[in-house]
Amino acid sequence: MQFEMDNDGTHRVVVAPLPPPTSINDRPPCTTRGTNGRRGGSSGGRGGRGNGGGGRGGFTRSNSGGRRTRAPETVNVFSSIPNFERSYTSYVSDDTSASASAASSSSSSFRIVSFNVLADYLANSPDGNLAHSHPTQAFKFKWPFRNTRLLREMLTWHASILCLQEVDHFDDFFDPELRKYGYVGYHKQRTGATTLDGCSIFVKEELFDVVQVVEVNMNQPEHDAILDRDNVALVLVLTHKPTNETIAVANTHILFNPRRGDVKLAQLQLLFETLRGLDTTQIVLCGDFNLTPKSALYSFVSTGVLDGADVATGDASGQYANGYSYFHNDVHKEADADDDPRHQGAGTAAYRYDPNGPNPRQRGRSPAPQDCLGIHATHELALRSAYAQHPTDETTGEPFATSYHDRFLGTVDYIWYSNLQCMGVVELPEVAFFRNIRAMPTRDLSSDHLSLVADFSFGSAGDPVPAAV
Repeated sequence: MQFEMDNDGTHRVVVAPLPPPTSINDRPPCTTRGTNGRRGGSSGGRGGRGNGGGGRGGFTRSNSGGRRTRAPETVNVFSSIPNFERSYTSYVSDDTSASASAASSSSSSFRIVSFNVLADYLANSPDGNLAHSHPTQAFKFKWPFRNTRLLREMLTWHASILCLQEVDHFDDFFDPELRKYGYVGYHKQRTGATTLDGCSIFVKEELFDVVQVVEVNMNQPEHDAILDRDNVALVLVLTHKPTNETIAVANTHILFNPRRGDVKLAQLQLLFETLRGLDTTQIVLCGDFNLTPKSALYSFVSTGVLDGADVATGDASGQYANGYSYFHNDVHKEADADDDPRHQGAGTAAYRYDPNGPNPRQRGRSPAPQDCLGIHATHELALRSAYAQHPTDETTGEPFATSYHDRFLGTVDYIWYSNLQCMGVVELPEVAFFRNIRAMPTRDLSSDHLSLVADFSFGSAGDPVPAAV
């Protein structure tokens, strides 16, 4: 990957061609994969998902109503993604030292990508409210149409480590395809009888040795009665070959259900307990957390403290059940008004959690005690978000949106870290991108989530020095 600098000092991503695939004989051997684990219990479910613009049978229409060409079923994974410019923000102070390309040039640096790829069975399930709800656009949800587009997006970033959520084609697609490019893969499937997806981590074999694999089953009622869902996490302890540094990389997909903030909190606590038990304090935690930057649960992850005595269970994740959302008014207003350069035009997520602030859903009424989380929770991981380096009194500094479907537009995906230096991030698309599409997937982007990309270094365990913006 290369970078060019605009006149205003902004780094723009220029994708360099990937090297050709290795031959069959040069591919790394097949790897140990996570087992399905105990099956049982019901999934918390996933809410309805959105649709992108499109036309019948693979055709799309222009804004003037004219018919455009049929979208090809597969794409060249080396090709550029149309209309998908994403800028780079460097967090190191010396912009003149080619810091934007530090991840590819420094032996102590590495790049992590987190990406919810939208499970095939969820995209095409009658309960998923995707292809079946939008039959004229169903072609965009079919696996033969989506698979090479997903691969193209993740290969675009030349990652050292890929953390993927909602993977249900590990053995027959992602593992064999990514092995061609030097990745070794590990997978942990969810434990429900009807949930077919899971979390996968792929690492560049030339850069890392895998020294420990930890699978986290979140269906553990014997540990905590509230842990009765089939969500999972996967943790790899890695040795970085160029530096001999050890790092733990964790990947998870927290329960979706907006009403069950209590379950989400218990899942987070279980995962944090697992990470605390490892032999390294250098941690990167990726995933779809199904909580927004303005939520009490986000505050818990980022500060390590949550007083849940007055936090309503249905409000804890900030998604808001029963159709209530900040999306159409406040979030859009924030995007319109946000003219600071923190995310180079990508917009900033509205609001931040204030335990003493008003809750629009309660309309001045305090929630009943039985409807609250009711516990005081802490953790000691000292996590920071890679994308939230410039908070204000009113916002966390997270980007405007990482996911877009018909019931939600906002940020739920994060890359957290501790005891590392975050060198920079590839920003999300500008706000205009979200306004110009109906929802995701589109005919070029085959998930309802966008990939997150962050560069890290072992060079300093302290806080990053923000670059001039």
